[in-house]
Amino acid sequence: MERGLAAVHPLILEAHVEPGPAAAPQELGHKATVTFTMLGIPGPTTVKLFADVGAHWGGVTDRGAGELGLWSLVAPLLVAGAILLGWRILGRRG
Repeated sequence: MERGLAAVHPLILEAHVEPGPAAAPQELGHKATVTFTMLGIPGPTTVKLFADVGAHWGGVTDRGAGELGLWSLVAPLLVAGAILLGWRILGRRG
C-alpha cells in the first residue's frame, strides 16, 4: 500500500491508498481510503471503501457526482474560452 496505486486513466494524475480501521481480511466496515488527484478538478478527491457481511463493496466519496461532472465541464470550457478570446484579440490587430 505504501507504493500507491497505478494511475489507470489519463485523467488520474496521482493516487494513494491508506488502510482503514477494518483493514484485516476478517473485519467488516471501512477497509481503505483512496485519495486521488484528477486533471481539471481542484484538490484531491477521497473515496472511503467499505465491505459488509454479504461481501458487498461500496464507496463513499467526499464530492458528489454533480460537482465532479461540473468540474469536468468547466475546465475544458475555460480553455476553449481563453483560446477564442486570444483569437479575437489577435484577429483585431491585423
